[in-house]
Amino acid sequence: MSKQWKIAWIHNGDAGGSKRFTFEMVRRLAARGHVIDEFIVSGVMSNEGYLPLAPFVRASSKVALRRSDLSWLRPYLLSSLTQLGATFRATRKVNRTMERLAKTINTAGYDYVHIDQYPCCRAIGVLPYLQKPTVVYSHEPSAVRYQDTSSEEVPASGSAIIRYYNSLCAGAHALSSYLIDCQDIAATKLAQLILTNSYFSKEVLFQRYGCHSTVCYYGVDCTAFGLAPLPVDPMVLSAGRIVRAKQHHLVIEAVALIERTQRPQVVIATPEDVDGLADPNYCEELIRLAKDREVDLAVRYRPSQPELARLYSQAMVLVFVPIMEPFGLVALEAMACGPQ
Repeated sequence: MSKQWKIAWIHNGDAGGSKRFTFEMVRRLAARGHVIDEFIVSGVMSNEGYLPLAPFVRASSKVALRRSDLSWLRPYLLSSLTQLGATFRATRKVNRTMERLAKTINTAGYDYVHIDQYPCCRAIGVLPYLQKPTVVYSHEPSAVRYQDTSSEEVPASGSAIIRYYNSLCAGAHALSSYLIDCQDIAATKLAQLILTNSYFSKEVLFQRYGCHSTVCYYGVDCTAFGLAPLPVDPMVLSAGRIVRAKQHHLVIEAVALIERTQRPQVVIATPEDVDGLADPNYCEELIRLAKDREVDLAVRYRPSQPELARLYSQAMVLVFVPIMEPFGLVALEAMACGPQ
């Protein structure tokens, strides 16, 4: 038998595809006799109850990182400048937390450290302090790739004072994003091995970070998703968190174009809890849209893997239209549950 590794696995407990990937990887590595300890870097996007790794790891510990949301402050200039100051303070606090986490890992006898990198997860900040071999699996580059970090365009109309005020607000927001992104890039470059999920992501990583990575495709457990075919229901399935980037609204709008007598139901399967939605306003918007367009909408919150597999098998079609999302598990899982 090959060597049994002792692995420190760092992740942020996300509820999306990255967590499903982590769940399968850890489960299979543990089945091969490797010893894994998980370290959860908990943040605003964490959902630690989703596919917990506890059955497969030797030990689990957690550090919590919270970034203050000061967008509610008024006037906007006060909000922007206060958020910039909070970013400076949070960065120092995160660095101290990551240094303590690295000290814990460095003093244990791990063979290597695996870090899941995902937008809004700042676990990558532990890299400068680690003394162990490191593997970073970049599910997706920094969230800043979806943002315009340059100064916002100042409206041509209005007084010079208003234009100057707007430029100060935009500049403060841009600087906050820039500081976080620079730290993310600098830390990522310290990894000894970077893995990613597709050649699309490999190209984005090189453009964003200037780092070469190795493609390691996601896989699907066919014992969980390759179920016997089920009768097909008049249902269109849209899977993913209820956030605007997943574009569930486009699915509703498309189904609304179908003749009313033949219109299928739209089912959204989300790994989120009903009380823990990342964007509850968007969820309410989807419900209103479906009602206005006379589309029968059902939301399945946090389905188990068997429940999700049944939805894939029963749906007449899966529609998956996220914005600029890299290669993920939804299409693979749906194909695994399709006709054999």
